[in-house]
Amino acid sequence: DKNPERVRQEVQEIGCASRAALAQVRNLVTQMRAVKIAEELLEADAILKSAGIRLTVEGDPALPELSDLKHNIVSMCLREAVTNIVRHSGATACCVTIDNTETGVELRVCDNGDGFDGECCQGNGLKGMAERLAFIEGSMSIGVAEGETVLQLFVPIVAADKGDREA
Repeated sequence: DKNPERVRQEVQEIGCASRAALAQVRNLVTQMRAVKIAEELLEADAILKSAGIRLTVEGDPALPELSDLKHNIVSMCLREAVTNIVRHSGATACCVTIDNTETGVELRVCDNGDGFDGECCQGNGLKGMAERLAFIEGSMSIGVAEGETVLQLFVPIVAADKGDREA
């Protein structure tokens, strides 16, 4: 009420800022693309190598039966797993195994580091992975087998994924 001209000017500035922000978001979304598991494995190799950790990959990461969304989510989980290995494990070797079954894709990430303490499950990284996988009806487990920490991810293949491949 005291200075209506100033209010009009501020509203115009807010409108300009909003339009600029919307244009930036649209530009980002336009440039976004799905990250495939094979691409993420190349990144993982570089990150692990820089930390002195050798990566071996068993299985075919192409997985054409998975939708882009599922590739993205598994790639984010793989990135988190690699980050955890570099930060917490003290490992010298990491192995990613990809098994394609009739019902889904199983991805195991193993390392020869210090082992796994169930208390660390309270971290946001593992919770975030579980939440992402739940979004696509996937699951995860983590534990120790034969002296190695083993993170196991499972992503189901459903009819919609098969349809995406055929489209």
